[in-house]
Amino acid sequence: MQTLYTNTAEDAYQAHKIAVSAMFSNKHALQKHHNFFNSKQHKTRIARAKRVLTAYYSTPITYVNPRANKSKPFTALKIESPLRPNTRFASVYKRFCKMERILHKLNCQFVNAPNTNSVIVRVY
Repeated sequence: MQTLYTNTAEDAYQAHKIAVSAMFSNKHALQKHHNFFNSKQHKTRIARAKRVLTAYYSTPITYVNPRANKSKPFTALKIESPLRPNTRFASVYKRFCKMERILHKLNCQFVNAPNTNSVIVRVY
């Protein structure tokens, strides 16, 4: 699991700038990689990843955004303030590992974002 320390806004103005920047980068990624984001295979992966995440965290997906890192497109699924089960218990840890294995098979990257108290899954 990768840990990602994202930028957090210090005030409303900075939050607005971050949101507008994200909106433009999402739009650019969608235009540049139109075929990838509209492919049936990618849409199926997103649907399966959403089911896996909501089943484990019992929390709805906050957003689904098209993105691209250095021309590698992916869709970001984010859950804010997830109800994180205590993974010290063997049964919960086993469920967590199963979730990670399923996401890995779906070509997803599980990203922990501790400074925003959220979980992000990148569906490639």
